[in-house]
Amino acid sequence: MEDKLIEIYDKNNNSISFGYKIFEDNKNILINNLDDQGRYDGYLLVDKSLIEQKETSEFLNKLKIYNSYWKSINIGKSDSEVFKNDLSFLDILSYAKDNNKIVSLGEDLLYYNIIKGYVEKINNEKVYIRAIDINNGKYFDDFEMEIVNIKYLEVETIDNILLDYAYNEIY
Repeated sequence: MEDKLIEIYDKNNNSISFGYKIFEDNKNILINNLDDQGRYDGYLLVDKSLIEQKETSEFLNKLKIYNSYWKSINIGKSDSEVFKNDLSFLDILSYAKDNNKIVSLGEDLLYYNIIKGYVEKINNEKVYIRAIDINNGKYFDDFEMEIVNIKYLEVETIDNILLDYAYNEIY
């Protein structure tokens, strides 16, 4: 399914992400994000009730051409088996914890409601996040979130990789 390039919109018709569709079921969709220059930029798993999909546009055509240029670069494209199977929010959170990856997660698509940080602890009901301030790369606070309420989750994005680097340089 990874050859299907799509753009994802919120219900107000605002573009929120674009990339190659990897997995889709009745509830969720997983894409390998691309940045606006066609480079791989991590993964997004999102609840389909929050979004609309678009499969054709001049922008997507241009992005596909740009992406063909970047295919040999491995930024934001994992070799992990976790992204090659049917998966859930719990699967990606477990992957992030096991590999000490910063995640971006939220119960909706509102920018100011998205938490970025490390998965400190996880069980079948809740995830505990050590949040990192995106403005300075420092520890911000600890949050817990019920897994059933998670609707948006990104891992291995360029922003998160850079935030991880800054955090580790500071501490």
